[in-house]
Amino acid sequence: MQPLLPEEAVEYLDDAKELRKNYLKAVSIRNCLEAIVDTVFIHIAKAKGKAGKWHKKRLVDKIESLKNFFPDEILEVIHYIRKVTNKGAHQSGHKDLTEDEINESLGKINRICEWVIAGYLKKYGFVTESWVPTVLSTLQPIYRIRILEDLFNYFLKAIKNKDELIKYQEDVQKWHDMQLRQIASGNMLDFEEHKHNEVKKQFKQLLLVN
Repeated sequence: MQPLLPEEAVEYLDDAKELRKNYLKAVSIRNCLEAIVDTVFIHIAKAKGKAGKWHKKRLVDKIESLKNFFPDEILEVIHYIRKVTNKGAHQSGHKDLTEDEINESLGKINRICEWVIAGYLKKYGFVTESWVPTVLSTLQPIYRIRILEDLFNYFLKAIKNKDELIKYQEDVQKWHDMQLRQIASGNMLDFEEHKHNEVKKQFKQLLLVN
């Protein structure tokens, strides 16, 4: 089971799960991380004016150039994977690699992917594209729940007036109740005519996540 990955990274992650030798698994995980860096993080680097000669940089330098962009937890995850997979890239480190480190690295690759998806949704939301909720629904429940929990806490923290949120929820519930009564009588309620106040995007996002 894995969350959404860049196409370039999927094959490497599959190899990491199937190969027998730990050092070969580590190399595949490292290649997977580099594929994520070069297909996802490059967009961050360009936006921050830090791309430079991106593809000539070492992996550690690419990560270092973006260290101020990542939250501490994600930066720690990225460096953990890099350090563990370094052992696979150098013969002297092969004997020190453990199965636990490999499994931990695989789990942390998933955590990076969750962060990328959550980051996209924090920036663009659920309502900008009709396909967004559908794509999210295809993820395994364990990943989908963690992403939604992250988003819920993020959107809730952004709301300064919780009383307004409660009022908005009450208004939405009242409108749905009215809609059901209208449908039962063979009519449809015009939302634009009967909505109680301006629909606030942050409230709507929170309700969708919840």
